[in-house]
Amino acid sequence: MASPAAEIEIDERLVTALLAEQLPALAGLPVVIAGNGWDNTIARVADEWMVRLPRRAASAPLIESEQRWLPLLAPSLPLDVPVPWFAGRPSDLFPWAWSVCRWLPGQSAAATPLTDLAETAQVLASFIDDRSWRRAAGWALNLSLAYLTSDDTTSMPAIGRATLEAVLEEFG
Repeated sequence: MASPAAEIEIDERLVTALLAEQLPALAGLPVVIAGNGWDNTIARVADEWMVRLPRRAASAPLIESEQRWLPLLAPSLPLDVPVPWFAGRPSDLFPWAWSVCRWLPGQSAAATPLTDLAETAQVLASFIDDRSWRRAAGWALNLSLAYLTSDDTTSMPAIGRATLEAVLEEFG
């Protein structure tokens, strides 16, 4: 499935202009677009920074959520995540929030061939410990309660009931 079209063209000139406008300390550094995903464009700034910008309005709230939650979650995660170091603001140049994070070396998991499925499963499973699983179950429980109050003409109340049943069965 192809990713949706970007609503704004994000290129090196735009990233350089945003840095000059809001973070002058990084404005003179070289900028290269590192990749475009479903929701965001990543620009590498010199060797140690990256700028993460939403490609479309629907993904803009995700950046704001990352800016809020990643600094809180990162210390308890078993691997490095791109914690926002600077939160860019909407401006005349770009209509949505954007982030500057430290560059994390490595390659995308999507680009990595799965040679050992068992090892891959163990690595992924180590990411979710019992405490994380309980927090996720709590989030699912909270969401399911919100779904229960949804319009009965949608599938949301049924999803809420099923999630509620599953969480209660596992955690009693």
